Amino acid sequence: MPFLSRLASIVATLFLLSIVVFCLQLLLPGDIASILAGEDRSPETLAAISERFGLDQPIPVQYVRWLGNALQGDLGMSMRFNQPVSTLVLSKLPVTFQLATMALIFAILIGVTSGIIAAVFAGTAIDQTLGVFSILGFSIPNFWLGILLIMVVSVQWGLLPASGYVSPFVDPWQSFRTMLMPAFVLGSQLAAVLMRHTRSAMIEVLHSDYVRTAHAKGMPRWRIIIKHALRNALVPVVTLGALEFGQLLGGSVLTEWIFTIPGIGKLLVDAVFNRDYPIVQAVVLCSGAIYITLNLLADIAYVFLDPRTRRGAT
Repeated sequence: MPFLSRLASIVATLFLLSIVVFCLQLLLPGDIASILAGEDRSPETLAAISERFGLDQPIPVQYVRWLGNALQGDLGMSMRFNQPVSTLVLSKLPVTFQLATMALIFAILIGVTSGIIAAVFAGTAIDQTLGVFSILGFSIPNFWLGILLIMVVSVQWGLLPASGYVSPFVDPWQSFRTMLMPAFVLGSQLAAVLMRHTRSAMIEVLHSDYVRTAHAKGMPRWRIIIKHALRNALVPVVTLGALEFGQLLGGSVLTEWIFTIPGIGKLLVDAVFNRDYPIVQAVVLCSGAIYITLNLLADIAYVFLDPRTRRGAT
């Protein structure tokens, strides 16, 4: 029953999301037919464009038709490229997925490791230094950090490409080099979040009774930290990482724009500038659906990772 109610809430959320996404075209400035007509804005041309894209129909009729097509995988035609929007989004999604995956790996390696070190040396200079870096990770905007890295790492030092993208199926090493800076920029704030959560969870576990018992039995400290404390402390961190992965997918807009990465983030920005409303609707709808799905997977993972939650659910 809890799973069914959760599933029902997801369906309702997706329905509300579809309404919000469809209404985006009503809030954006400019008339679609006039933009597509260009300089030839005769009444006949405007009427033909409105009829082609269904703009002459009432808003509820347009929404019902759009929703029905979306449920069948038809997200409309791009007004700029004259291609199916679903094809464009699916071609760009693997690029964003690669960027978000690398950003998540960076965030886990940096955030979890520094969180463990800060918890083990809580209250010392090491803990305070790592705390300063976590505050910097929270505070520095991604776009500013990206521009700074391009100026220093790419322009002055010449170590990594400043922009562009290479598919890992074409050249894996060059693909890794082009994605290295964008992934670090995108994952920097998440690393700070994971560091804070890991530190708090580890400190709580290290002061628990079974850890004190392990210390009393003479068990080595490194074994206590890795085998007992870390395994229990990472339960909320794993679920947090699953949730934040959805935010990485949706938050890659500025990063992809700065580093000229042809993912769904850059596709969204270009579509906004070109008034290509079907692409804007499709990208926002897909990003929201992915985030909601990852939210559900995070809840399921939490149930399996935490026995107390599993007993409560049953």
